[in-house]
Amino acid sequence: MVTSIIYRNQGVAIFLLIKPSNIGFNSLFLYKVLTIRQGEAKERYEELALAYLQERFPTKPHLIESSIKVVTNTPVMIAVTSDIASNEADSKDNEYAVCCAIHSMWLAAQELDLGFVWRTRGVGLVHDQRLHDFIGAPEGKKTVGMIFLGYPDAKELEEAKPKKRTPFVEKTVWL
Repeated sequence: MVTSIIYRNQGVAIFLLIKPSNIGFNSLFLYKVLTIRQGEAKERYEELALAYLQERFPTKPHLIESSIKVVTNTPVMIAVTSDIASNEADSKDNEYAVCCAIHSMWLAAQELDLGFVWRTRGVGLVHDQRLHDFIGAPEGKKTVGMIFLGYPDAKELEEAKPKKRTPFVEKTVWL
């Protein structure tokens, strides 16, 4: 996957994703990138996310509040889908290829000091039909993720403690 930043202005970056062939030089996967920015579409997404969270977590108001804060404070959200092919193996390959594209976007965002969160649960609504309907995805499309993209709060970055990481040698098995 080749990812290039083709436009950057006023805190918004637009990614150009060049899709690879994922098996035997066939172009089996396609993906749709739908960007939700400020305005009516974002407000509708916030309403969907809030309704979903209230249904799913009725006894956890603090979880709802902190989760919806992600949606309201993030300037750009990107819905990404993959094609469902005529057989399960090709569908999985399409999904994995799209995941690679998302990861390439993540790496490019990091180079621009952008915050990047890839959600598949909670406010990502990936497993909820409402998101599929909201983005107008036709039959034969699977939502793979919602990406939340923006510049992180400088104060929060300063206060954040470094994450403790397990050394790779403790997670690696060499054959």
